[in-house]
Amino acid sequence: MSSDGRSGFEPPPEREFDQVMAYGLMEEEVRSWVETIDDFIGFETRIYRTQDCYGPQMQETDFVRIEINYRFSRDDSKLPIVREEYLEAIREHWDKQGYNIHTEDIRGDGEFHSLEARRPDGINLWYSVANISSLKVQSGCVRGSLDIEEPYIPPAGGVPPQNDPLRNNPPYEPSAEETSEEAINPFRD
Repeated sequence: MSSDGRSGFEPPPEREFDQVMAYGLMEEEVRSWVETIDDFIGFETRIYRTQDCYGPQMQETDFVRIEINYRFSRDDSKLPIVREEYLEAIREHWDKQGYNIHTEDIRGDGEFHSLEARRPDGINLWYSVANISSLKVQSGCVRGSLDIEEPYIPPAGGVPPQNDPLRNNPPYEPSAEETSEEAINPFRD
């Protein structure tokens, strides 16, 4: 029996951040990589998910996982810049940051290639080259925010407003300043 009296339940180790802080750290991670790329071609979509850490039988827990998935378009996913140059650029960025690259998987003569790293704070990063190439950022289990007061953070890498479900999904209601063209796509002329 665990310390909280429930059989089989062990809370995850304490993290230095909760759900609100993790969201900001994860978005900053994507932004910091994108800013290293000259003439970044842009992501097509940002998807934000949270889920209970322990599955449906433990929904009363206050720990969640966050995953933010930045996807390239299907057409851009075929380009050598996404499949080769960005893959190497992200490897160099993660090496420079001192992140632990713990998995590399190549299948089908490079049709699928993924690179996965973990930051010292436990945030996991995953760049995959496939039919739809993407950059995923995963928080691991963090203490949830019951009264979510997360600010809306505009997506990195030129995601159009219509492809950003967070923009139109309460409780994320962007202010007028956050919805300006510059905030949404700082890479456009």
